Amino acid sequence: FQMSGLPRTPASAPMLVLQGDQDQLIPNAWTDAAVQRACDMGSIVASFVAIGRGHGDFDPTEALDWIQQRFRGDPPASTCTIEGGPSIRKVPTMTLPE
Repeated sequence: FQMSGLPRTPASAPMLVLQGDQDQLIPNAWTDAAVQRACDMGSIVASFVAIGRGHGDFDPTEALDWIQQRFRGDPPASTCTIEGGPSIRKVPTMTLPE
């Protein structure tokens, strides 16, 4: 599995990136590097890594909150420059069914 070098240009809209720290399909290091490159290009990125989750079983509350903020017209927040960023590791607040 090789890094694709994404992104190659700044994003034209705010981005939300969600991943589990146990993801076996997409390595966390690849996602972290891609998020850092996007931040370095000036993109607005909100990136969260769910502790103890794998690929596709992230905490949907992060996505729902972010989408609701976009529909309300709230300015997009970026995790690029906050402490612990650019990808914030969080314990999920929602338990997913087995």
